[in-house]
Amino acid sequence: NGERFIIHRAQAGTSFAEASVFSEVYHCDAVFLEAGALVRIDKAAVLAAFAEPEFARTYGRRAAQQIQAQRQMLEIVGIRRAEDRVMAGLVAGLLDGSVVEFAARLQLSHEATYRALRKLVQDGRVKNPARGIYHLRP
Repeated sequence: NGERFIIHRAQAGTSFAEASVFSEVYHCDAVFLEAGALVRIDKAAVLAAFAEPEFARTYGRRAAQQIQAQRQMLEIVGIRRAEDRVMAGLVAGLLDGSVVEFAARLQLSHEATYRALRKLVQDGRVKNPARGIYHLRP
C-alpha cells in the first residue's frame, strides 16, 4: 500500500543493495538517520571483480551473513507475544540504540516494548541499571 519499511540497516563499514548488482534496475533506496558518507561502487567493477576467487568468496560470505541475520529478524518478528519477542531481541543483541529504535526493529510500538521490558525486569530475567539500559541476567 505504499508504506515504507526497513529491510536492512547498514552501518559504518557495511554495504547494502548487493542484489542490485544482478538486477537491471536499482530497486532499493537508503535513508541516512545521521550524518554519514556513502561510497558508490560501479556495478561493472563489482561484476568484473567476481573473476577474483577471494573477492567472490568474501562477497558470498557477506551475503550469507546478511541472509542469516534477515532470517533471524523474521523469526523474532514472527513471535506473537510482545514479552517473548522483546526477550528474543535482547538475546539477539538488537538493543544497541534507543528503546524506540529497538521497538521499531521488533515491529512493536514503543509502549508495548517498554511494558514488556518492565515485565522482564520485574520477573528478574533482565537488569535495568539505568534509564534505557537493559541487560540479560546470567
